[in-house]
Amino acid sequence: MKFRFFTAMALALISVVSTARADIQWETDYVSASARSRLSGKPMMIDFYTDWCGWCKKLDADVFPNPEVQAMAPNFIMVRLDAEKGGKDAAQQLQVKGYPNIVYMSSNGKRLYGHAGYREASRFSQTMKEVLALDAGEKGVAVPVAGAAAPRTGQNVMAQQQAVLRKLNIISSKDKASLTRTFKTTSTSALPTTYLDHKVKATSMGDGVLLLDESMAVAPQTPKKTVRVAAKPAKKNRKAKRVRN
Repeated sequence: MKFRFFTAMALALISVVSTARADIQWETDYVSASARSRLSGKPMMIDFYTDWCGWCKKLDADVFPNPEVQAMAPNFIMVRLDAEKGGKDAAQQLQVKGYPNIVYMSSNGKRLYGHAGYREASRFSQTMKEVLALDAGEKGVAVPVAGAAAPRTGQNVMAQQQAVLRKLNIISSKDKASLTRTFKTTSTSALPTTYLDHKVKATSMGDGVLLLDESMAVAPQTPKKTVRVAAKPAKKNRKAKRVRN
């Protein structure tokens, strides 16, 4: 009797989890997903994964079934691509490195934002909200940023975009540690145009903006030193005075 009870409970749990996962309508073809994105005007959220990636499995088990994440999913064209099989070309095109890797693309094919690694459900859903606001800013549509009293319009759209980029908080602790070490060994005036430019090319504008913010916060402000030059002593006249007899 107990065995039947626990079996029924297990089957019910499996059914609930399966239903939760099924709530997200996943696309598995990058080309058709891009076409749907253009037609619908919705941005794409692309989940790049591999068969051997443990964190990818955890993302699939713990994050995507989350109610907050599922509530945000209909705002996107949700895409899942195996980076080593069917999604290999897309992964190379978008310069994906590290898994799981989430890439957000606008409906016109512009990369909005991306991050590698596992994120908990609450942070993941918050990122989705911020990307929607960023996408709206790209289209010139005023969307209130979380915490703002009223929608922003006109010339404030760009300011809104910058606020969203900063709020995404996409720098990992490893990036911060690397940046701090770099500052200790690199000229502070040269870093924002070398390390930052490199990071922007490798990832996205969002990474660059936040790295710049981080650099301004971490960079030691070296005060200008006043160098005092000691006055040179007057040269002694070594020539002996001639004494007239």
